[in-house]
Amino acid sequence: MEVLDLEGNKQLIAFSDQSLEESSRRVDLYTRQMGRDIDLKTLTAQVEPELLTALGEMIDIRAGIDISAQSTDLDVDTINEEVHKNISLWDEKLKKILVVTFIDKILRDIRFASKNISENLLKRLYYDGYDKDLSFIYFYTFREKLKRQR
Repeated sequence: MEVLDLEGNKQLIAFSDQSLEESSRRVDLYTRQMGRDIDLKTLTAQVEPELLTALGEMIDIRAGIDISAQSTDLDVDTINEEVHKNISLWDEKLKKILVVTFIDKILRDIRFASKNISENLLKRLYYDGYDKDLSFIYFYTFREKLKRQR
């Protein structure tokens, strides 16, 4: 089951192009206005809540299928690469919203992230376009959360 496969995801297809367009436009506008001084919570608030929730659920499902407390960093990296391969044909606007969703998920569980992960680092990664690093941090944090919940 490829959860981040757009073709098979009815939940995502149900969103209107207008919702996606509007969220993407607001993210672009906010990012242009603020430059490197973005506030990550304000950035995530630019996305329609239903869209953010649906994409968040999708990535949680994918993480729950593929990641366990015993997963290694290499396992996490492999999953991250697969996800980026699966979304490579997605519309750029949708990919942009997915990156913002990863940030939202990281912020919610930042207490499980590595000690060197900070909001400032997340801002830099976002602004400089290191999308794979942001998604890796999310999957890593997901694994660490599983480890601590045992």
